[in-house]
Amino acid sequence: MLPSNGNKVAPRPGHQAQFDRRNTEGKRSMSTLNKLAGVAAAAALMAGALQPALAATVTVGFEQFADLDSVTNQIAGMSFSNATVLRSGAPAVVNPGSLADSEFPPHGGDNVVVDEGGAITIDFTGSVFSVGAYFTYVTQLTFVAFDSSGGVLGSDQSTFQINTGGFLFGGIPSGDAGSSPNEFLSFSSLSGSIARIVISGDIGGSSFVMDDLTVDTGNTVPEPMTLALVGGLLGAGVVPGGWLRRRKSR
Repeated sequence: MLPSNGNKVAPRPGHQAQFDRRNTEGKRSMSTLNKLAGVAAAAALMAGALQPALAATVTVGFEQFADLDSVTNQIAGMSFSNATVLRSGAPAVVNPGSLADSEFPPHGGDNVVVDEGGAITIDFTGSVFSVGAYFTYVTQLTFVAFDSSGGVLGSDQSTFQINTGGFLFGGIPSGDAGSSPNEFLSFSSLSGSIARIVISGDIGGSSFVMDDLTVDTGNTVPEPMTLALVGGLLGAGVVPGGWLRRRKSR
């Protein structure tokens, strides 16, 4: 406290040592906080640098194509065989095409691809972790994934023999009982080893349509960085009991 004449009051006897000790402890606490803040900032930067890339998912709806276009290598990173575009023939569609919507409704948009002349094959140029698409079919489908050496990774299969929409004469549904158009088939590889997908229906083709092909080219499995990061933070003292406990043991 300052007196009215502006002169400082000298500390009372015995209080100078206590004042010096508190001042030293305050500086030590500030030094500790500064070190912790620095380590926390470094840890945040490290976590950002080590964080795995988010999944790079691409969905192909084939909307950029015209009716009866052949899909080959127009889509980056993919090469198709036996895939021909069919555009919705609904009257409300601009430039209606040759697709019978009542039986083979698109999953999204106005276009699908049909297996023209045989199984649809899709080859990929990079790592692929999962592939899936929506299918409407008139025979049971197999969806087989291969690695770059031609080995079979695994497969999926349609639930029904026929899952078309619309009705036959007498109001009978054209698809199997319990089915509905646009069944989703897919396959995933944790190692990103998918190099080719083959979707087979009738050997002669014209047995299914595919829409909204979804390809994941990014790693969806988080890297095991959490334990290593926490261990580093414990050693640095960001987590209580690390740096502070080491100071106390000296």
